[in-house]
Amino acid sequence: MMIPHYPARWKYDILRVLEVFSDLDVDYDPRMKDALEHLKSMLKAGKMPKGPTIHGLTYFQLENERYGRFNTYRMLKVLKAYDKSLYQDLLRK
Repeated sequence: MMIPHYPARWKYDILRVLEVFSDLDVDYDPRMKDALEHLKSMLKAGKMPKGPTIHGLTYFQLENERYGRFNTYRMLKVLKAYDKSLYQDLLRK
């Protein structure tokens, strides 16, 4: 499976697709399970890795760390829609 990257640009990954589904209020579908489990396995201390950078014009870098705030935020949106218990656990930490 593809590793989530930031910024999303023109290339989709599983985090971006699930984020779009959550933004559109698409109900959980069992076919989402593998993608969600893969993304949850990437969480380290409640943070998502920044992932690779897709080539393109960048005016300034937003993140230099290994774990990205934007990908973490995107993952929290997905978890809020499709795994509320893990979402609540992460917010408590």
